[in-house]
Amino acid sequence: MNFLLFLLQLLAISLPCIPITVAELVYDIEGKELSSKGNYYILPAKHLSGGGLTTSPSGWLCLHFVLQERNTTLLGTPMRFTPLPWRRSTKEPIRLSSDIWIEFHDLDSFCATRLDWHLTDRLPQTLSGRRQLLGAGNEDGGRSFGVFRIDKNGANVTGYKLMACAKKDSCNDLGLYASKDNTWLAVSDEPLMVTSYIDDMNFLLFLLQLLAISLPCIPRNVVELVYDTKGKELTRKHNYYILPAKCLSGGGLTTIPAGEQCLHFVLRERNNTNLGTPLHLTPLPWKISTQEPIRLSSDIWIEFHDLDSFCATMLDWHLSDRSLETLSGRHQLLAASKEWGERSFGVFRIEKYGADVMGYKLMVCAKKEACKDLGVYASKDKTWLPVIDELLMVVFVRKTSY
Repeated sequence: MNFLLFLLQLLAISLPCIPITVAELVYDIEGKELSSKGNYYILPAKHLSGGGLTTSPSGWLCLHFVLQERNTTLLGTPMRFTPLPWRRSTKEPIRLSSDIWIEFHDLDSFCATRLDWHLTDRLPQTLSGRRQLLGAGNEDGGRSFGVFRIDKNGANVTGYKLMACAKKDSCNDLGLYASKDNTWLAVSDEPLMVTSYIDDMNFLLFLLQLLAISLPCIPRNVVELVYDTKGKELTRKHNYYILPAKCLSGGGLTTIPAGEQCLHFVLRERNNTNLGTPLHLTPLPWKISTQEPIRLSSDIWIEFHDLDSFCATMLDWHLSDRSLETLSGRHQLLAASKEWGERSFGVFRIEKYGADVMGYKLMVCAKKEACKDLGVYASKDKTWLPVIDELLMVVFVRKTSY
Protein backbone atom coordinates (compact mmCIF):
# COMPACT_ATOMS: atom_id res chain seq x y z
CA MET A 1 0.00 0.00 0.00
CA ASN A 2 2.94 2.36 0.67
CA PHE A 3 4.11 1.73 -2.91
CA LEU A 4 0.60 2.51 -4.15
CA LEU A 5 0.56 5.83 -2.30
CA PHE A 6 4.00 6.60 -3.76
CA LEU A 7 2.60 6.06 -7.26
CA LEU A 8 -0.31 8.36 -6.43
CA GLN A 9 2.17 11.02 -5.42
CA LEU A 10 4.07 10.72 -8.70
CA LEU A 11 0.85 11.11 -10.62
CA ALA A 12 -0.06 14.18 -8.59
CA ILE A 13 3.29 15.76 -9.51
CA SER A 14 2.33 15.55 -13.17
CA LEU A 15 -0.77 17.72 -12.67
CA PRO A 16 1.00 20.98 -13.69
CA CYS A 17 1.67 19.40 -17.11
CA ILE A 18 -2.05 19.39 -17.99
CA PRO A 19 -2.85 21.93 -20.75
CA ILE A 20 -3.74 25.38 -19.47
CA THR A 21 -7.07 25.31 -21.32
CA VAL A 22 -8.40 22.92 -18.68
CA ALA A 23 -6.43 24.29 -15.72
CA GLU A 24 -9.61 25.31 -13.91
CA LEU A 25 -10.71 21.71 -13.48
CA VAL A 26 -9.72 19.46 -10.56
CA TYR A 27 -8.15 16.10 -11.40
CA ASP A 28 -7.67 12.84 -9.55
CA ILE A 29 -4.31 11.08 -9.48
CA GLU A 30 -5.10 9.31 -12.77
CA GLY A 31 -5.49 12.66 -14.51
CA LYS A 32 -9.27 12.32 -14.78
CA GLU A 33 -11.48 15.26 -13.90
CA LEU A 34 -13.43 15.04 -10.65
CA SER A 35 -17.18 14.82 -11.08
CA SER A 36 -20.26 14.49 -8.90
CA LYS A 37 -20.91 11.02 -10.31
CA GLY A 38 -18.09 9.22 -8.52
CA ASN A 39 -16.94 8.64 -4.95
CA TYR A 40 -13.35 9.47 -4.00
CA TYR A 41 -10.80 8.84 -1.28
CA ILE A 42 -8.93 11.95 -0.15
CA LEU A 43 -5.30 11.15 0.59
CA PRO A 44 -2.33 13.30 1.66
CA ALA A 45 -0.21 14.38 -1.31
CA LYS A 46 2.98 13.89 0.72
CA HIS A 47 4.14 10.27 0.68
CA LEU A 48 4.03 8.37 4.01
CA SER A 49 2.38 11.26 5.89
CA GLY A 50 -0.67 9.31 7.03
CA GLY A 51 -3.70 7.64 5.48
CA GLY A 52 -6.91 9.00 3.98
CA LEU A 53 -9.63 11.14 5.53
CA THR A 54 -12.31 9.33 7.50
CA THR A 55 -15.01 9.93 10.10
CA SER A 56 -15.28 9.19 13.81
CA PRO A 57 -18.35 9.46 16.14
CA SER A 58 -18.23 12.52 18.39
CA GLY A 59 -20.41 11.15 21.18
CA TRP A 60 -23.22 13.58 20.30
CA LEU A 61 -25.68 11.25 18.55
CA CYS A 62 -25.17 11.54 14.76
CA LEU A 63 -22.47 14.23 14.82
CA HIS A 64 -19.09 12.96 13.62
CA PHE A 65 -15.65 14.54 13.37
CA VAL A 66 -13.44 14.37 10.28
CA LEU A 67 -9.95 13.02 10.90
CA GLN A 68 -7.00 11.47 9.09
CA GLU A 69 -6.11 7.81 9.38
CA ARG A 70 -2.68 7.58 11.01
CA ASN A 71 -1.96 4.27 9.31
CA THR A 72 -0.54 5.06 5.85
CA THR A 73 -2.09 1.88 4.43
CA LEU A 74 -5.68 2.97 5.17
CA LEU A 75 -7.52 4.81 2.40
CA GLY A 76 -10.16 6.30 4.68
CA THR A 77 -13.87 6.68 3.85
CA PRO A 78 -15.23 7.39 0.34
CA MET A 79 -16.74 10.82 -0.22
CA ARG A 80 -18.62 12.68 -2.92
CA PHE A 81 -18.36 16.24 -4.27
CA THR A 82 -21.39 18.19 -5.49
CA PRO A 83 -20.85 21.42 -7.49
CA LEU A 84 -23.14 24.32 -6.58
CA PRO A 85 -25.83 25.14 -7.35
CA TRP A 86 -26.72 21.47 -6.81
CA ARG A 87 -29.34 21.39 -9.59
CA ARG A 88 -26.57 21.38 -12.18
CA SER A 89 -26.06 18.39 -14.45
CA THR A 90 -24.39 15.37 -12.85
CA LYS A 91 -21.89 15.58 -15.70
CA GLU A 92 -20.65 18.95 -14.44
CA PRO A 93 -16.98 18.58 -13.36
CA ILE A 94 -15.49 19.95 -10.15
CA ARG A 95 -13.61 23.20 -10.74
CA LEU A 96 -10.92 25.08 -8.83
CA SER A 97 -12.11 27.85 -6.50
CA SER A 98 -15.77 26.91 -7.07
CA ASP A 99 -18.32 26.26 -4.33
CA ILE A 100 -19.02 22.58 -3.62
CA TRP A 101 -20.61 20.31 -1.03
CA ILE A 102 -18.54 17.44 0.39
CA GLU A 103 -20.07 14.40 2.07
CA PHE A 104 -19.00 10.96 3.24
CA HIS A 105 -20.90 8.57 1.01
CA ASP A 106 -22.20 4.97 1.06
CA LEU A 107 -21.68 4.64 4.81
CA ASP A 108 -22.77 1.63 6.83
CA SER A 109 -23.99 3.83 9.67
CA PHE A 110 -26.91 3.71 12.07
CA CYS A 111 -27.51 7.43 11.35
CA ALA A 112 -27.42 7.74 7.55
CA THR A 113 -25.73 6.45 4.42
CA ARG A 114 -24.10 9.86 3.94
CA LEU A 115 -22.74 12.52 6.29
CA ASP A 116 -22.24 16.04 4.94
CA TRP A 117 -19.23 18.16 5.91
CA HIS A 118 -19.54 21.43 7.86
CA LEU A 119 -17.64 23.42 10.46
CA THR A 120 -18.67 22.70 14.03
CA ASP A 121 -18.16 24.48 17.34
CA ARG A 122 -18.16 21.16 19.19
CA LEU A 123 -14.84 19.90 20.54
CA PRO A 124 -13.77 16.54 21.97
CA GLN A 125 -13.02 16.69 25.69
CA THR A 126 -9.42 15.76 24.98
CA LEU A 127 -8.81 18.98 23.02
CA SER A 128 -7.85 22.20 24.76
CA GLY A 129 -7.84 25.71 23.38
CA ARG A 130 -10.04 27.22 20.74
CA ARG A 131 -10.12 25.27 17.47
CA GLN A 132 -12.80 24.92 14.85
CA LEU A 133 -12.99 21.31 13.72
CA LEU A 134 -14.63 19.86 10.68
CA GLY A 135 -17.82 17.94 11.43
CA ALA A 136 -19.89 15.48 9.40
CA GLY A 137 -23.58 14.95 10.02
CA ASN A 138 -25.68 16.66 12.68
CA GLU A 139 -26.60 15.62 16.21
CA ASP A 140 -30.24 15.10 15.27
CA GLY A 141 -29.45 13.25 12.04
CA GLY A 142 -30.52 16.20 9.87
CA ARG A 143 -28.47 17.52 6.97
CA SER A 144 -26.48 20.76 7.12
CA PHE A 145 -24.30 21.36 4.09
CA GLY A 146 -21.25 23.56 4.51
CA VAL A 147 -19.68 25.21 1.48
CA PHE A 148 -16.15 24.21 0.48
CA ARG A 149 -13.63 24.83 -2.28
CA ILE A 150 -10.68 22.97 -3.77
CA ASP A 151 -7.74 25.14 -4.77
CA LYS A 152 -4.04 25.12 -5.58
CA ASN A 153 -1.48 26.46 -3.10
CA GLY A 154 1.10 27.56 -5.64
CA ALA A 155 2.29 26.38 -9.02
CA ASN A 156 5.10 24.23 -7.61
CA VAL A 157 3.18 22.60 -4.74
CA THR A 158 1.99 19.03 -5.17
CA GLY A 159 -1.72 18.36 -4.77
CA TYR A 160 -4.63 20.56 -3.77
CA LYS A 161 -5.77 22.28 -0.60
CA LEU A 162 -9.28 22.17 0.89
CA MET A 163 -11.02 25.33 2.04
CA ALA A 164 -14.14 25.88 4.18
CA CYS A 165 -16.25 28.89 3.26
CA ALA A 166 -18.44 29.84 6.20
CA LYS A 167 -19.35 33.13 4.51
CA LYS A 168 -19.56 34.19 0.88
CA ASP A 169 -16.05 34.73 -0.54
CA SER A 170 -14.57 34.26 2.93
CA CYS A 171 -12.76 30.90 2.97
CA ASN A 172 -10.27 29.35 5.39
CA ASP A 173 -7.69 26.67 4.74
CA LEU A 174 -8.17 23.23 6.29
CA GLY A 175 -5.22 21.47 7.89
CA LEU A 176 -4.37 18.86 10.47
CA TYR A 177 -4.20 19.08 14.24
CA ALA A 178 -2.65 16.12 16.07
CA SER A 179 -3.84 15.34 19.60
CA LYS A 180 -3.01 12.10 21.42
CA ASP A 181 -4.01 9.23 19.11
CA ASN A 182 -6.13 11.27 16.66
CA THR A 183 -5.31 13.71 13.87
CA TRP A 184 -8.23 16.07 13.31
CA LEU A 185 -9.15 18.15 10.26
CA ALA A 186 -9.55 21.76 11.37
CA VAL A 187 -9.29 25.37 10.23
CA SER A 188 -5.54 25.94 10.05
CA ASP A 189 -2.87 28.30 8.75
CA GLU A 190 -0.98 25.25 7.46
CA PRO A 191 -3.15 23.67 4.75
CA LEU A 192 -3.17 19.94 4.19
CA MET A 193 -2.23 19.18 0.59
CA VAL A 194 -4.25 16.29 -0.77
CA THR A 195 -4.86 14.09 -3.79
CA SER A 196 -7.93 12.02 -4.62
CA TYR A 197 -8.50 8.54 -5.96
CA ILE A 198 -11.84 7.40 -7.36
CA ASP A 199 -13.58 4.57 -5.53
CA ASP A 200 -14.34 2.29 -8.48
CA MET A 201 -14.39 -1.43 -9.23
CA ASN A 202 -11.01 -1.39 -11.00
CA PHE A 203 -9.38 -0.06 -7.86
CA LEU A 204 -11.16 -2.64 -5.72
CA LEU A 205 -9.98 -5.41 -8.01
CA PHE A 206 -6.45 -4.07 -7.71
CA LEU A 207 -6.71 -4.19 -3.92
CA LEU A 208 -8.03 -7.74 -4.09
CA GLN A 209 -5.02 -8.72 -6.18
CA LEU A 210 -2.71 -7.21 -3.56
CA LEU A 211 -4.54 -9.07 -0.82
CA ALA A 212 -4.35 -12.34 -2.72
CA ILE A 213 -0.60 -11.89 -3.07
CA SER A 214 -0.12 -11.08 0.62
CA LEU A 215 -2.47 -13.65 2.19
CA PRO A 216 0.06 -16.51 2.14
CA CYS A 217 2.39 -14.30 4.19
CA ILE A 218 -0.19 -13.52 6.91
CA PRO A 219 0.00 -15.71 10.03
CA ARG A 220 -2.90 -18.12 10.28
CA ASN A 221 -4.14 -16.76 13.61
CA VAL A 222 -4.69 -13.27 12.18
CA VAL A 223 -7.83 -14.34 10.30
CA GLU A 224 -9.38 -15.46 13.60
CA LEU A 225 -9.45 -11.95 15.08
CA VAL A 226 -12.59 -9.82 15.48
CA TYR A 227 -12.50 -6.28 14.06
CA ASP A 228 -14.43 -3.09 14.74
CA THR A 229 -15.94 -0.81 12.09
CA LYS A 230 -12.58 0.93 11.62
CA GLY A 231 -10.82 -2.33 10.83
CA LYS A 232 -9.01 -2.40 14.18
CA GLU A 233 -8.90 -5.58 16.24
CA LEU A 234 -11.11 -5.78 19.33
CA THR A 235 -9.24 -5.83 22.64
CA ARG A 236 -10.07 -5.74 26.34
CA LYS A 237 -8.40 -2.32 26.59
CA HIS A 238 -11.37 -0.53 25.01
CA ASN A 239 -15.12 -0.27 25.41
CA TYR A 240 -17.43 -0.77 22.43
CA TYR A 241 -20.95 -0.09 21.28
CA ILE A 242 -22.67 -3.09 19.69
CA LEU A 243 -24.85 -2.00 16.77
CA PRO A 244 -26.92 -3.89 14.18
CA ALA A 245 -24.91 -4.56 11.02
CA LYS A 246 -27.91 -3.70 8.86
CA CYS A 247 -28.31 0.04 8.37
CA LEU A 248 -31.43 1.70 9.88
CA SER A 249 -32.57 -1.49 11.65
CA GLY A 250 -32.45 -0.02 15.13
CA GLY A 251 -29.90 1.42 17.55
CA GLY A 252 -27.27 -0.18 19.76
CA LEU A 253 -27.61 -2.65 22.63
CA THR A 254 -28.47 -1.24 26.03
CA THR A 255 -29.88 -2.25 29.41
CA ILE A 256 -33.14 -1.70 31.28
CA PRO A 257 -34.03 -2.54 34.93
CA ALA A 258 -36.12 -5.68 35.30
CA GLY A 259 -37.92 -4.39 38.39
CA GLU A 260 -36.17 -6.90 40.65
CA GLN A 261 -33.40 -5.08 42.54
CA CYS A 262 -30.22 -5.05 40.39
CA LEU A 263 -31.35 -7.45 37.67
CA HIS A 264 -31.43 -5.87 34.21
CA PHE A 265 -32.45 -7.10 30.78
CA VAL A 266 -30.52 -6.52 27.54
CA LEU A 267 -32.41 -4.90 24.71
CA ARG A 268 -31.85 -3.00 21.49
CA GLU A 269 -32.54 0.71 21.13
CA ARG A 270 -35.35 1.24 18.63
CA ASN A 271 -34.11 4.71 17.69
CA ASN A 272 -31.48 4.40 14.94
CA THR A 273 -29.54 7.38 16.35
CA ASN A 274 -28.94 5.85 19.81
CA LEU A 275 -25.60 4.11 20.23
CA GLY A 276 -26.72 2.20 23.30
CA THR A 277 -24.55 1.47 26.34
CA PRO A 278 -20.76 0.83 26.14
CA LEU A 279 -19.64 -2.77 26.65
CA HIS A 280 -16.40 -4.37 27.70
CA LEU A 281 -15.18 -7.71 26.30
CA THR A 282 -12.82 -9.96 28.28
CA PRO A 283 -11.13 -12.99 26.66
CA LEU A 284 -10.95 -16.11 28.82
CA PRO A 285 -9.14 -17.08 30.91
CA TRP A 286 -9.35 -13.53 32.27
CA LYS A 287 -5.78 -13.50 33.66
CA ILE A 288 -4.22 -13.42 30.19
CA SER A 289 -2.50 -10.23 29.03
CA THR A 290 -4.56 -7.08 28.47
CA GLN A 291 -2.91 -6.96 25.04
CA GLU A 292 -4.67 -10.17 24.00
CA PRO A 293 -7.18 -9.46 21.19
CA ILE A 294 -10.69 -10.88 20.92
CA ARG A 295 -10.83 -13.93 18.64
CA LEU A 296 -13.57 -15.67 16.72
CA SER A 297 -15.11 -18.75 18.38
CA SER A 298 -13.26 -18.06 21.64
CA ASP A 299 -14.85 -17.78 25.09
CA ILE A 300 -15.34 -14.24 26.39
CA TRP A 301 -17.17 -12.34 29.11
CA ILE A 302 -19.36 -9.38 28.10
CA GLU A 303 -20.40 -6.63 30.48
CA PHE A 304 -21.97 -3.19 30.33
CA HIS A 305 -19.25 -0.80 31.45
CA ASP A 306 -18.91 2.68 33.00
CA LEU A 307 -22.54 2.74 34.12
CA ASP A 308 -24.07 5.39 36.35
CA SER A 309 -26.11 2.84 38.29
CA PHE A 310 -27.04 2.45 41.95
CA CYS A 311 -26.05 -1.24 41.67
CA ALA A 312 -22.62 -1.18 40.03
CA THR A 313 -20.47 0.52 37.40
CA MET A 314 -20.54 -2.68 35.36
CA LEU A 315 -23.21 -5.30 34.71
CA ASP A 316 -22.14 -8.68 33.39
CA TRP A 317 -24.18 -10.57 30.79
CA HIS A 318 -25.79 -13.96 31.43
CA LEU A 319 -28.91 -15.92 30.51
CA SER A 320 -31.79 -15.44 32.90
CA ASP A 321 -34.71 -17.70 33.77
CA ARG A 322 -36.71 -14.62 34.63
CA SER A 323 -39.34 -13.50 32.15
CA LEU A 324 -41.68 -10.58 31.74
CA GLU A 325 -45.44 -10.64 32.07
CA THR A 326 -45.67 -8.64 28.86
CA LEU A 327 -43.93 -11.40 26.88
CA SER A 328 -45.98 -14.23 25.40
CA GLY A 329 -44.48 -17.70 25.01
CA ARG A 330 -41.28 -18.95 26.57
CA HIS A 331 -38.20 -16.90 25.73
CA GLN A 332 -34.91 -17.16 27.56
CA LEU A 333 -33.78 -13.54 27.76
CA LEU A 334 -30.32 -12.11 28.05
CA ALA A 335 -29.80 -10.35 31.37
CA ALA A 336 -27.15 -8.18 32.99
CA SER A 337 -26.19 -8.52 36.66
CA LYS A 338 -28.25 -10.36 39.29
CA GLU A 339 -30.98 -9.37 41.73
CA TRP A 340 -28.68 -8.65 44.66
CA GLY A 341 -25.88 -7.06 42.67
CA GLU A 342 -23.52 -10.05 42.78
CA ARG A 343 -21.60 -10.95 39.63
CA SER A 344 -22.45 -13.98 37.52
CA PHE A 345 -20.47 -14.13 34.33
CA GLY A 346 -21.97 -16.01 31.42
CA VAL A 347 -19.73 -17.28 28.64
CA PHE A 348 -20.20 -15.89 25.14
CA ARG A 349 -18.62 -16.10 21.71
CA ILE A 350 -18.41 -13.92 18.62
CA GLU A 351 -18.69 -15.78 15.34
CA LYS A 352 -19.12 -15.24 11.61
CA TYR A 353 -22.27 -16.51 9.94
CA GLY A 354 -20.80 -16.99 6.48
CA ALA A 355 -18.31 -15.36 4.16
CA ASP A 356 -20.96 -13.24 2.40
CA VAL A 357 -22.85 -12.04 5.50
CA MET A 358 -21.95 -8.62 6.88
CA GLY A 359 -21.12 -8.39 10.57
CA TYR A 360 -20.85 -10.94 13.37
CA LYS A 361 -23.29 -13.00 15.38
CA LEU A 362 -23.32 -13.31 19.18
CA MET A 363 -23.58 -16.70 20.87
CA VAL A 364 -24.22 -17.65 24.49
CA CYS A 365 -22.59 -20.80 25.83
CA ALA A 366 -24.51 -22.03 28.88
CA LYS A 367 -22.57 -25.28 28.86
CA LYS A 368 -19.18 -26.19 27.46
CA GLU A 369 -19.42 -26.37 23.65
CA ALA A 370 -23.20 -25.92 23.81
CA CYS A 371 -23.59 -22.46 22.30
CA LYS A 372 -26.79 -20.88 21.02
CA ASP A 373 -27.39 -17.89 18.75
CA LEU A 374 -28.72 -14.62 20.16
CA GLY A 375 -31.30 -12.64 18.21
CA VAL A 376 -33.99 -10.03 18.72
CA TYR A 377 -37.61 -10.41 19.77
CA ALA A 378 -39.97 -7.44 19.46
CA SER A 379 -42.77 -7.07 22.00
CA LYS A 380 -44.84 -3.88 22.21
CA ASP A 381 -42.36 -0.98 22.53
CA LYS A 382 -39.28 -3.06 23.40
CA THR A 383 -36.91 -5.25 21.39
CA TRP A 384 -35.30 -7.89 23.62
CA LEU A 385 -32.21 -10.03 23.13
CA PRO A 386 -33.14 -13.72 23.68
CA VAL A 387 -31.98 -17.13 22.52
CA ILE A 388 -33.79 -17.34 19.19
CA ASP A 389 -33.41 -18.77 15.69
CA GLU A 390 -33.63 -15.32 14.03
CA LEU A 391 -30.15 -14.16 14.94
CA LEU A 392 -28.96 -10.55 15.09
CA MET A 393 -25.91 -9.61 12.99
CA VAL A 394 -23.85 -6.90 14.70
CA VAL A 395 -20.83 -4.64 14.31
CA PHE A 396 -18.59 -3.13 16.98
CA VAL A 397 -17.91 0.62 17.28
CA ARG A 398 -15.07 1.59 19.58
CA LYS A 399 -16.02 4.16 22.22
CA THR A 400 -13.70 7.13 21.97
CA SER A 401 -12.21 8.86 25.00
CA TYR A 402 -13.96 12.16 24.41
